[in-house]
Amino acid sequence: MKVFTVHRRETGSPPGGAAARGDDVVLVKEGFAWFGALFGPFWALAHRMWSWALVTALIAVGFAVLAQRAPMAPGIAAAIAAGLFVLVGAHANDARRRSLSVRGYRQVAIIGARDFDGALLRYLEGDAKARAGVP
Repeated sequence: MKVFTVHRRETGSPPGGAAARGDDVVLVKEGFAWFGALFGPFWALAHRMWSWALVTALIAVGFAVLAQRAPMAPGIAAAIAAGLFVLVGAHANDARRRSLSVRGYRQVAIIGARDFDGALLRYLEGDAKARAGVP
């Protein structure tokens, strides 16, 4: 079972017409982000996380320059690169949550489900039941 946090845009006029696009609810998986680790800056850009993309790109370029200029064994360079990938992947979803909160989203639920679609369905069913009870 996977755990997802559900983020919903605060009420009011969303910037950029987000409500018209239907992205006022976002689910973020808890845990390691493989795509965030392997494709750091590109993953961040896909999620509109500009500062995270810049930081991960600078880390990658900085390490590449360091590895080329400093004499180190290939095994050491590979171990450092793998460590950097692990750090980025471990913190990528947390950075995404912070980015969502800055953009006006609030965490409204934590849901456990087998996959993303199941978590979204479970949240939407619960949300519809909650709205049905409101006069």
